[in-house]
Amino acid sequence: MRYHYRYAIVAALAGATLVAACESATVPDLNAPSTTELAGPLTQASVQRLVSGLVDNVRRNAGLGYFYFGEAFARDAYRFDPSESRYIYEAYTSAPSRTSFFGASQYNGFYGTIRAGTTIIKKLKDTPTTTISAPEQAAIRGFVRTFQALEYYHVEEYHDTLGTPIQLADSSKLGPIYCPKSALAAISSLLDSANIDLAAAVAAGVTTFPFELPSGFVVNGNFTDVTTFRKTFNRGLKGKVEVYRGIGRNNDGVASSFDVAIAALDTAIGPTPTTMAQLNVGPYFQYSTAPGEFPNPIADQNLRINQRVGDSVQAGDLRASKIVKGDLSSYTARGFKYQTQYYPAVSLTTRPANFVNPIGILRVEELVLLRAQAKIGKGDLVGALQDINTVRTISGGLAPLPPFVATGTLTATQVAIKALLYEKRYSLLLEGPQRLVDLRAYKMLNAANLPKEVVPNPITGAGDRFNSAFFIPQSESDVRGGNVAPVCP
Repeated sequence: MRYHYRYAIVAALAGATLVAACESATVPDLNAPSTTELAGPLTQASVQRLVSGLVDNVRRNAGLGYFYFGEAFARDAYRFDPSESRYIYEAYTSAPSRTSFFGASQYNGFYGTIRAGTTIIKKLKDTPTTTISAPEQAAIRGFVRTFQALEYYHVEEYHDTLGTPIQLADSSKLGPIYCPKSALAAISSLLDSANIDLAAAVAAGVTTFPFELPSGFVVNGNFTDVTTFRKTFNRGLKGKVEVYRGIGRNNDGVASSFDVAIAALDTAIGPTPTTMAQLNVGPYFQYSTAPGEFPNPIADQNLRINQRVGDSVQAGDLRASKIVKGDLSSYTARGFKYQTQYYPAVSLTTRPANFVNPIGILRVEELVLLRAQAKIGKGDLVGALQDINTVRTISGGLAPLPPFVATGTLTATQVAIKALLYEKRYSLLLEGPQRLVDLRAYKMLNAANLPKEVVPNPITGAGDRFNSAFFIPQSESDVRGGNVAPVCP
C-alpha cells in the first residue's frame, strides 16, 4: 500500500506515549524517534521506540469507534451524543458511504500500524546480529507480525465482503483487496510466519522480548514472555481466524479449518480453565488519565445498552453486572434504560477507576467459546457443550446446560449455536465487534432473526437498514481509480 500511508509511520510513532514510559525510567522518550532511527540500522534503543510506537498505535486504533460501531450494527449498544447524531443515523438509517463517519475513521489507523510493522521488519534486515542477535530479531519479527495480523483482522471484521486490502512485500505498490476467504487465509499465513519466528527465538534461548511492554501485557498473564505470547496470543488469534475460515461467507467455508482452529486453541487455552482468573488471561489494552494519555474509551456517559440485551440476560447471570439501569429520563422514557458498567463516568471524580480499567485484547474466555464454535462446525456438540458450560458456569455463575437436542423447529446444531451466541454476547459485551461478526457468519443479521430498531433520528426518521460492513474509504478508492472490488484468488 502506498497513498496516504507514506506518512503513517511518522504518525504511528510520533504519538507513542505509552504508560510503560511512565512505569520505567529505563524507557526513553517515545514521542520523537529521530531521522537516524528511521533510516539506519536498528539498535536496542530504537527497537524500543519503534515497537512501543506500534503497540500504542494498536491501542489507539481500538478506541470508541472500534468498540462501539460493531455493537451498534449488532444492535447491542447505542451512543446518544447531543452534538453528534451520526452515531445513530449512520448505524441504522443510512448506508455508510466511502466518506462515512463510521468507516473512514478507523481504516487509516489500522494500516498505519501494518506499515509501521513492515518498516521495522525491513530495518531488521539491515541490522547486524552483533547489535541485535538473530534470535532476538526473530522474536521482534514474530511480535510485530502478530500485531500486523491483528490489525488486518480488525479491518476484515469491519469490511467483510466489501474487501480487505493486503499489503504486498513491496509496500511501494498497491496490494490486492481480498474477499473474506482470501483475506482470512492471508492473515492466517501471517500468523504462522510469526509463530515460526517466535518458536525459533525460544529454541535459541530468548525467553523475554528484547524490549519493554506496557502494563497491559502483565496484568493477566506474562505476555512479555515469548512462549506465553506465542502459545496464548499468537495461537489464540490463529484459532479465531480459522474458526471464521471454517464457517465461511456465502457457502465458501473451509471445513478443515475447524480442525486447525481446535489445534491452535488447544495450545492457546492449555488445561480447561476452572477459575475466572484463568478465563481472564490475555494481553490487555491499558488506559491512563496522565498527561498525553487517554482514558478507557467506553467509560462514556453517552453509551447505552439495547433494552433487549438487558432484558434478555438470564436470572442469576453474573455478567449482568456489565449492564446497569440508566438515570437519564429523556432516554429511559424512550426505552433506552440500560447503561454500561462504566457509567456514570462523567468526570475523574465520579467512579475514576472506570477511566483506567483495562480491556482485554484476546482473553482465554473468548478462546474457549471460539473452540466451542469450531466444535459446533465439526458437529461435535458434546465437546462444544463442555466448552460452553466452562464459561457459563464460571463467568456466568449459571447452572450447566443439558445436552443439545432438537427443539421445536430448531435442529440440535441450531440450539447449540443459539446457546453459544448467548454466552458470547454477555461474556464479550463491548469488547469488540464479535457479535456483529457472528451474526453475519450465521446469516442472522436480518429482520428474520432480529426485530428492527426504532431509534430517534433527527435527520431521516426511525428505521433500521441492518448495515453489516464498511466500504473501502474514498481516499483508498481514489488512489485505485475507483477499482475497489474485492478479489478471491
